Amino acid sequence: DQFHGKALSVSWEALGVGQKVAQAGGGVLTALVFGHGVDPVVKEALSRGASKVITCDDPTMADFRLESYVAVLDKLVQDHKPSVVIGGASTRGRELLAAAAADANAGLLSDITDLHTETDGTLKGTRPVFAGKVLSTATLGAGGTQFVTIRSRAFTPAEPQSSTNSTDITSVQPVLAEDQIATK
Repeated sequence: DQFHGKALSVSWEALGVGQKVAQAGGGVLTALVFGHGVDPVVKEALSRGASKVITCDDPTMADFRLESYVAVLDKLVQDHKPSVVIGGASTRGRELLAAAAADANAGLLSDITDLHTETDGTLKGTRPVFAGKVLSTATLGAGGTQFVTIRSRAFTPAEPQSSTNSTDITSVQPVLAEDQIATK
């Protein structure tokens, strides 16, 4: 999640959670960066441990509009078939991942404060409910793509590393042209 070329801190927390999930499942950590003029965010994602970055940098993506963002995310999920998509539980992150999960007919763990990966790939997420008086644990079964939003300041952010070995950056085009986006 970024705003005008600056990542929200929850984005680095999501990257840190993604590192743990990728290590547990033997996967590759790929950061997704959407927006316009987001090169600094792409470079920082690589410095914070992303093995790969897929970016959609286009004027139609400058401001968050659900239609354009979810169209790109849906296409990437269809093309790459990730096991997990993790994002921050910001207003934009909640809306985007909920829409993408619905489009993929997949499960969503939302506003998670603790996440565990089981050996079979099952995800167990804990979130506070009833104004934090009760902790609820939900499980998403392995198989297909799973979506998770994490609560800000609940996880340790991925720290910048002095050197990065990865320069694996892939650029994708927006799925919708400006005239196809209803929100202006």
